[in-house]
Amino acid sequence: LVTNPKVGLVEMGIQCGSNHLLQIMNTGATLEKTEKLIQAIVPNKKFKTIVIVGHPGETEEDFEQTISLLQKYNLWHTQVNPFMCVEGTKASKMEQIPTEVVRKRYEKILQVLSEMKKQYLNSLLGTRVKAYIIEAHIQKDSSIKVKMEGVLSPIIFVYTCSEEEYKRKFGNKEVFDIVTCVAQEVINYEKTPIIFVSEIEE
Repeated sequence: LVTNPKVGLVEMGIQCGSNHLLQIMNTGATLEKTEKLIQAIVPNKKFKTIVIVGHPGETEEDFEQTISLLQKYNLWHTQVNPFMCVEGTKASKMEQIPTEVVRKRYEKILQVLSEMKKQYLNSLLGTRVKAYIIEAHIQKDSSIKVKMEGVLSPIIFVYTCSEEEYKRKFGNKEVFDIVTCVAQEVINYEKTPIIFVSEIEE
């Protein structure tokens, strides 16, 4: 996956950041193995992960270790799932964590991820980033809006230019070609982040 150029996004459920809880979940994974995978993937591919909060047996320390793991590797592109009890499973026979505790942990981790995302996006401003060309559309004022997606981050970059400039900078390029652009302003922090681009390097 890491070396395959056809793979742009790797999605992997790490479940949590605690060996104690991984053992309870009986996933067969360890924190050490998980970190080795993350270290191999993050510098080379877009990476989305999934964690569970409120699994039976999860202590406050386990929960904080999960947050620490996400922060350590800046995994802001993380899907968080509150534990859902399924009848007949091993976990359903364990003592369940109170709903209010699960809710508070869920809200806390979402807030942490939101702050991580904002910090990351703001850190890109003024820097050069590589992005794939997705599409281009003519606007009502005859300008052309070009949409691109980050090579290493699930971010949409937008560049607006004249038809003449578009022909000069994008005329010999196709969809999915990679360009280098300068990030200037974050337009949207929520869901899929959007950053306005001030410059495309020719």
